[in-house]
Amino acid sequence: MSGPSPSTIEAAKKDKPSWILSKAINDFVNDLKAGVDNKWEDTLMALDDATKRLKTASVSVSANRLQTTQACLSELIAYANFYFAHAAWIFQLNSAMLRFLVVAASLDPFSLHERSLALSNMEKLSEFIFKSKAQPATGKVASSLEELDISAVSSADQADTVLLLPVLVECLQFTLARLNAGFSQLSSSSSARRGPSGLPMSSDSIVCLLLNTASYAMATLRALSTNQETDRKRLLHASGLEVITQMISFYDVYATLITAIRVQRPSTGSRQQQNTDDGDDHNEDEDEEEATALQSIPVSPLVQTVGVIRNISLDKAGRNHMAETPLCRILCLFLKVYADYPEVIINIARVMAKLSLYENFRGQISSGPRENKHEYVSCLVSVLRKEADLCLRIMEESKKGDADGGNDDGDNDEDVNSWPSWYTWPLISRMAFTLGNFTTTNETNRSLIGGSLGGAESVLLLFQVSVSTLMRIHEVRKKKEEAKSMVSTSVFSFAKGLMGASNYEALDGPKDATKGNGGGGATADEDLECNIDASSELDLRDAIIKLVRLIANLSIDYDVGLQIGSDRENLQSLLDLLTICDSSVEHEEMLLNVVAALTNLTFYSCQYIDLKLSEGDSAESGVATATNTATHKFVARLDRTLIAIAQRVADGLFHENSEIVLETARVFGNLTRRSSVVQLLFRKRIDEALLLLLTHINTDVISAVAGVFVNISAYAEGRMLLLQRDDPYFVPHVSGMLRKLTMKDIPIAILLSQILYNVITSADYEQAVKANKEHRVPPNLFGTLEEWIELVEDAVDQQQQQQQQEEEGKQTDGGGSRPTTASSRRKMQRDLQFNMQFIQVAKALSEHIATMGSVSL
Repeated sequence: MSGPSPSTIEAAKKDKPSWILSKAINDFVNDLKAGVDNKWEDTLMALDDATKRLKTASVSVSANRLQTTQACLSELIAYANFYFAHAAWIFQLNSAMLRFLVVAASLDPFSLHERSLALSNMEKLSEFIFKSKAQPATGKVASSLEELDISAVSSADQADTVLLLPVLVECLQFTLARLNAGFSQLSSSSSARRGPSGLPMSSDSIVCLLLNTASYAMATLRALSTNQETDRKRLLHASGLEVITQMISFYDVYATLITAIRVQRPSTGSRQQQNTDDGDDHNEDEDEEEATALQSIPVSPLVQTVGVIRNISLDKAGRNHMAETPLCRILCLFLKVYADYPEVIINIARVMAKLSLYENFRGQISSGPRENKHEYVSCLVSVLRKEADLCLRIMEESKKGDADGGNDDGDNDEDVNSWPSWYTWPLISRMAFTLGNFTTTNETNRSLIGGSLGGAESVLLLFQVSVSTLMRIHEVRKKKEEAKSMVSTSVFSFAKGLMGASNYEALDGPKDATKGNGGGGATADEDLECNIDASSELDLRDAIIKLVRLIANLSIDYDVGLQIGSDRENLQSLLDLLTICDSSVEHEEMLLNVVAALTNLTFYSCQYIDLKLSEGDSAESGVATATNTATHKFVARLDRTLIAIAQRVADGLFHENSEIVLETARVFGNLTRRSSVVQLLFRKRIDEALLLLLTHINTDVISAVAGVFVNISAYAEGRMLLLQRDDPYFVPHVSGMLRKLTMKDIPIAILLSQILYNVITSADYEQAVKANKEHRVPPNLFGTLEEWIELVEDAVDQQQQQQQQEEEGKQTDGGGSRPTTASSRRKMQRDLQFNMQFIQVAKALSEHIATMGSVSL
């Protein structure tokens, strides 16, 4: 861009401040072109002085003089930032120029041309600032605003950041004020065609200049707030959160306008009829042009704004400020409004995943407006429902293509053909994680998300498809590795025998026969592996882990759990995951979540089998119906799946992670309600591992394993198998465990006593003792039980007395009254129940031992 003409400069001399600024900029540009940059301080001072004068209206500047200054600035912006981008003074000068442009663009007396020039310079300057402060994910400058995705921030001087933050916030405040005023005028009057101060909202150039400036300014804020907590605090102090809230509110108004246009203009025919009847001379083409202009507004500023929100949410101070704003709820609504913009949705999903970790934000989302209490939670679920719908449509299209012989008519939906896309697995992962946080402790949300909102069906479909995809990748990779191994071995042996060892060693070694054109080209499986890179596979695995966790949480609800646990396909998908999970650290998180999900689902699976069998038993005897036959077949298939799960999950008993061991024991606590699984335990010697775990350091593991043996000892066949053990003998071993417990282990003592009672009171036990006296009850068990009963009875008396004192309000502590908390009262009640249950079981066991005469009374 060439500088101002001499005549223009002469005309500008009449206004001294404007002339000083124009001359300073012009001289500085000339010096820069000559390679000298020592006059930047003079230019900076002139910019600051002119900005103060314009801002305080202490000087009157004509449009012509401002245009002259703008022309000089435009050349300075281009030249300085292109050739001196890394100079020490560049950020200070850029900040001063941006502040001057914001003030100049807000001056009302000037025409649209001068304001457009200022906005154009603002856009260029904000772009240069962004490119010098932030580095996009690709390591290259983004070719369009939609590609601005910050992953790394260049090292910037703290002084530059301190200088830039308030200027960028001021720039955003100006652009938002113009945009909001224009939209307010447009929404208040359908005939309005001009925004504030002569800004026509139908002018794409003005709107785009404003939005582009906002995009680059917000992207720079996002970059500056990515790594440093100090910079995020500076942003909060510079009213950054207020600007962010204004930007979100602008897009909220924009979404409302778009929705209103779509509702009010249902069809062209009806509009024409209405105009004819009412005599309305409204220009329909103008309306359509307005609607098109509105709908074409870019969402890149929104993408960057949500990115800044995510950065602010990383710190406690930022979250506290956000909790006082409506940002969280508006972002939930945006998940539906901007559902067709994946860049927006994936960034909002990142924010929701972070905020959902905290109870106050979960409370905001769980409590919707009065007219629709579950609106915000519904918006979260809608993301997974949309992905499930796309998945279902592509499955239907695939079936249709197979039925038509693979012919493609080319009319398939673009969304369907592109699923899964680049954002699918990360989006599913984050939304499943968010919903998992909402269902961890909230029973209402479990029933709502899994039931009335229809989230369970969508989650299960996405889970089964993602597992199938991962299994196929695993199988393809396994086949290729096996093929390589087989080809290498066979080629080596053949070549060595044919050519001789010495000649073969001169070659490069065995070639990979899977490469080249000899096989007739790449197969579909090979194409699949090529399309799934390492990063995508990690995203897929992460999505599966989060979906499994969500399924486990949803299944805590009885109705949802029964629905999920009774479906054999869901159990089969979890079983498939177990086949690819080993004991390595890489698979530890997935294995833990899968086993935890099986803990919940197998409970309902066994219960569902019992329900079906009881329904069959209640039917009239001797009447065989097709329904009963189908039911028994279904139960048999489900039972086989449970057996397969038991066989596969047993490896978790030997895992180094005690959480996995605990969850595995809990799975067996459910599965051993089936006699077929009990038989498997002894056939595969899994019972030996369980018996060893009774000495585990983790008392939760001991309690879970003891529960397994309670189930086993409830079956006659199980008791007989337990009594067949001889290393160690079961009854003496469990009796020894019981004697080692303390008063803190009452829950475990109850289970061990129940196991002994189940075994000792059976007819099989008497026969086992006659056959081998090693099965006898240890002589000291009776005395141990009596001591336990006496101690626990004393504890029960104290607990009951304490409860009575609380009810009478007479509890004292050191001479003063101290009210107990609700949690302590619940703990006291729970301990009392355990103690009374132990007394009941221990007395029954003790009486039976005395009756047997196994000890001397």
